[in-house]
Amino acid sequence: SIKPLHNYPGNIELDGADVSISPQIATTVVLIFHELTTNAVKYGSLSVEKGKLRISWKVESNGLNIDWKELGGPPVQAPTKTGFGLSIIENAINYEFEGTSKVNFEQDGLHAQIMIPLDFIGEKEDNLFAMEQVKEASMHIDPGKGNRSETSILILKDDFINAQEMKRMMSMLSINTVTTCSNQQKALQAMESSEFHLALLDVNLKNETCIKVAQECVKRRIPFFYITGYGSSFLKEGGFPLASVMEKPVKIEKLKQIMYQSIVS
Repeated sequence: SIKPLHNYPGNIELDGADVSISPQIATTVVLIFHELTTNAVKYGSLSVEKGKLRISWKVESNGLNIDWKELGGPPVQAPTKTGFGLSIIENAINYEFEGTSKVNFEQDGLHAQIMIPLDFIGEKEDNLFAMEQVKEASMHIDPGKGNRSETSILILKDDFINAQEMKRMMSMLSINTVTTCSNQQKALQAMESSEFHLALLDVNLKNETCIKVAQECVKRRIPFFYITGYGSSFLKEGGFPLASVMEKPVKIEKLKQIMYQSIVS
């Protein structure tokens, strides 16, 4: 993520022992480093010949802690608003893996601190996921009539970028009360504390499926749709509650149709 982008040889210092991270989290980490590097090359310490970038890392009791420190670059100013790149850096690893990522715009250079949880350190064989078996249940959908602006939507999606894109599309459809969750536990907790009029459930999450949340939707009589690239036969064979399927990639035209059918009609 760094070597192809920086302009001056010798201005990057690396300090840390070799450590491997799970392929599951690697893409997100690379994306964060790409955003940090792009910012450093355009505006930070890697944009000038005398600038320095020091990256150190160490496995500690809480996980792999990575320290990104820029020095000797142009004067640093915190942005007046959070752009897409900064949003990825600060939120993606927390949303998807419950790690942490903090960015401080210090006077002598940008300083980022990233923590990757221990569960994703070292190479591990993928655990085989045993599909939970449940009885099929029919779901009664009574959409009624309502105001879109007052509609509350639950989105279960483990990918931060796609979750934010779906949230953006909902906003374009005048639906502003949207809760995004990256795993079943968070979604079930959200359902305990909030009332939802519709749920959109990504079938395949990290190390689990959405089946428990689907069952809870049936129990609470919340209309819901599955998001999957595998088709409806996969759901039937896995014992998932019956519901309509929205195939990936999610398009705003399809979301608009769902809103009309489930809420406005």
